Amino acid sequence: MKKILFIVLVVILFASPVISNAETKVEPSPELKVADALFVRPPCAIFSVISTATFLVIVIPAHIIGISEPLAEWMVYAPWRFTGGRYLGEFNRCKSGKPIVDPEEGKF
Repeated sequence: MKKILFIVLVVILFASPVISNAETKVEPSPELKVADALFVRPPCAIFSVISTATFLVIVIPAHIIGISEPLAEWMVYAPWRFTGGRYLGEFNRCKSGKPIVDPEEGKF
């Protein structure tokens, strides 16, 4: 019984900061913002350009098959939204407050 109570207390102890951070808006640290600007955004911009160029090459066959719209969302919209559509240091939400990709629908 003591073992179960201890496990429950440990889970509550570690889960409470996660729950409280999810409910409140916490400003990212300056170090995280600098790391985002220097180490995350430049490779994301390069990947976005490559992904968009690849989409332009395969858009006609994708349109014939009928998958051009979801392909455009995943290959063009999502990379650019992650690169420039979010505040520095925030990796899961865009400036609009919505998630970059809705996990339930797979849409933006």
